[in-house]
Order: sequence, then C-alpha cells, then structure tokens
Amino acid sequence: MDRNELKIEAIKSGLSSLSQLADSVGIPRKRFFSHLKTGNFTRDEIESIATKLTLSADRVIEIFFPQKVS
Repeated sequence: MDRNELKIEAIKSGLSSLSQLADSVGIPRKRFFSHLKTGNFTRDEIESIATKLTLSADRVIEIFFPQKVS
C-alpha cells in the first residue's frame, strides 16, 4: 500500500485530503485510515476508490499492491 501515491491521486482529482476521499467513497474514516496502515482494503473499497479517482488498472496495482524488493 503506497499511501503517498494514493494521496497524490486524490489531490489530482481535486480532493484536498485522504479524509475527503474516505468520505466521498463512503468508507468510515477510522476504517479507511486503519486500512492505509495495514493495506487491507476490500476489493469493493479498492474499486470505489479507483472509480472515484479514475485510476487505471495498472495504477491500482502500483498503489494497492506494490512489489516489495528485498
């Protein structure tokens, strides 16, 4: 989960904060920010966010499923 990239996309879409994104897709803020920490967004939540921010499938993967290189 790349919180910074999600915030960039939210700002590009005219939202001023991740709280505003949470509100706009109907995810309670407490759960939204918990998911940001754990990366455990549900499929429906990811789809809602992607639709709201008009993210491509590739961009969704970059933000929600970044590859970890060790």
